[in-house]
Amino acid sequence: MDVLSFRRRYESEWQALEDLLRSRTRRRAGAFRGDRIGELTRRYQEAASHLSYARAYFPDHDVTVYLNALVARAHLAVYGKRGGQWRSVGRFLAADFPAAVRSCGAFFALSWLIMLSGMAVGFIAVLLSRNSLYAFLPASFVHLFHPSAAGPHVVNAPLMASSIMSHNIEVTVLSFLGAFTLGLFTVYELYFNGLLLGALAALFLRDHRSLMFWSLILPHGCIELTAISIAGAAGLSVAYRLLVPGRLTRRESFRTAALIGARLLAGTMVMLVIAGTIEGFLTPSALAIGFKYAFAAGTAVLLIVYFSLAGRRGLSRRSHLTG
Repeated sequence: MDVLSFRRRYESEWQALEDLLRSRTRRRAGAFRGDRIGELTRRYQEAASHLSYARAYFPDHDVTVYLNALVARAHLAVYGKRGGQWRSVGRFLAADFPAAVRSCGAFFALSWLIMLSGMAVGFIAVLLSRNSLYAFLPASFVHLFHPSAAGPHVVNAPLMASSIMSHNIEVTVLSFLGAFTLGLFTVYELYFNGLLLGALAALFLRDHRSLMFWSLILPHGCIELTAISIAGAAGLSVAYRLLVPGRLTRRESFRTAALIGARLLAGTMVMLVIAGTIEGFLTPSALAIGFKYAFAAGTAVLLIVYFSLAGRRGLSRRSHLTG
């Protein structure tokens, strides 16, 4: 079945689910029971089956983006209150968040490309001329991160972790909100973060302290840079849907992309709390450099496995039961 036939065949059922969800939001939760809950559950299961099919055969099509958001809303309506808040958070982190990242895979790759481009420019510029660093950063900042000052320090770790988390969350939120500048500010945030990292990497290389530099960056950086790239992907995808709504209306396209983007942003907040904690406690510690590199490699492997596999088993089982 091609995508047009697929949409014509099931669109009326998706609209019926949309109507049920709208009806539910207009009522008190306690007043929406009985046959309506049964119908909502049945239509949710049908839409979930359609989403499984769309992900398999039309993974990059607008209809898959739309169904992903519709099924997410229906799932919250059907199961959101069962099992308590912690169970919902657990399901989100175990399945919904990594699935949302995979659904925006092209934008995630583009975010990394923009950031890596900035890193390359900053690295080459400072490698060719040390003074070019001052074109990117104020002298006070350069002095703060000078290679001679790098290394383990005695710090107020909780205070440092809190400060780092706040800064990273601000950068991540701005990357997402850049969607409302049609992605221009998102691109700027990603590029500038890469530019800064590349420039500092070159500065430490010139002073023959690269091994120390990367031991201070990678343990938390694998998680932190991935989170920023995910937020960038959310901003870029929302901007794209504003500009290119496809076969959906512009309002419908924006709404579905924004719902997925909000889920991505929520997941990055958890990642940044973890990264900030690592940066506040492990980075300034006197632990061996080899341990820090091993820790970074472990986090990189865990991230790859998590975003590649998490949630797929449940999706496959649900597809089998409802297909």
